[in-house]
Amino acid sequence: MTIKKITLIQFFLTSAIFAITFIFLKEYNYIYITTVEFYFDNSLEIFKSQMASDARLYYQLYLDYEFTDFSLLAAANKNLIPPILQLYIFDGDMELLYFFFLTSLSIAIYYNLKYIQSNKKIFLLLVLVSPVVISDLYGPSKEMASYISILFLLSYIISLKKLFLIFAIFFAFLTRFELVLVIVSFYLLRKIKYIKRKYIILSLLILLSIIITFVDSRGVNHIKDASSTSSLGLISLFEYLESRGLYIITFYFKAVLNLYEKLLAPDLSRLGGIFTTMSSVGFFILSFIILKKKNYKLDNDISFFIMIYLILFCAGAYIQHRYFVSLYPLFLYLAFNVKKNFKQRIDY
Repeated sequence: MTIKKITLIQFFLTSAIFAITFIFLKEYNYIYITTVEFYFDNSLEIFKSQMASDARLYYQLYLDYEFTDFSLLAAANKNLIPPILQLYIFDGDMELLYFFFLTSLSIAIYYNLKYIQSNKKIFLLLVLVSPVVISDLYGPSKEMASYISILFLLSYIISLKKLFLIFAIFFAFLTRFELVLVIVSFYLLRKIKYIKRKYIILSLLILLSIIITFVDSRGVNHIKDASSTSSLGLISLFEYLESRGLYIITFYFKAVLNLYEKLLAPDLSRLGGIFTTMSSVGFFILSFIILKKKNYKLDNDISFFIMIYLILFCAGAYIQHRYFVSLYPLFLYLAFNVKKNFKQRIDY
């Protein structure tokens, strides 16, 4: 059986699994262990199993604001726009939004499997059991859109076909504007051949350290005492150091805390917390495999992208693992697929 036939079978099996899950959920009005009034009937009682339980907020804002009022939302928080835009695109129809995510996810995984050279079954299994897929496929979600964006980016990095880059940027617009910046920055910076990548990374850290020091608009002054258990009470310390130009130092600590947030302080009290804890454990295991195989060098485009992503997203004031769950497919690829003879390729 050819690779093309295998990947087609995997694609249709993936779609069938999600379709059966959808039918089950709609028929019995619940998801997993949390019984709710199912919101495909346009109820405001949106289920609370998501890693980021913001779906109810997004839907309420969609009902309260007209499309022309986006400027008001942007003034309050620009990152509210992408998930609400997801609802506007499908006129608030949750079923269409679900099938849009389902179809996009299936297509993205299909092309991943087409270009990945080894361990296809492991990749397929692990990318489907990701907590973000299990918890966030069923509603307006920045995390789901981000996950799909990174899957398409992975296909671009492997194949260098710009169509995948376009899809990655499109889904990034449905996520966070910072992700668009990360992807575009990666696309431009990966072409630089005359400067070693470690110096590019160092330059980005220095630049962000300066920006945070003199143009800090994160609004962190009011959260000095809001440190969570998973951040080990270090938010205030990080704020103090970064206000003195030391993000270049705090970055490494914040990267560890963001990637493995619930490893030291598991949250098993709610379903969303369980998913976040599972994700943190998964990232830790994959990181161990990557370090053991030494697949973390910056001449690898995937490692280079991960570093750019971490540098920008760790600049936020909070420790938020959900901002980093979309990196999971890239960690999977580094753990199970990168060969020792991987060489940087340039496309112009």
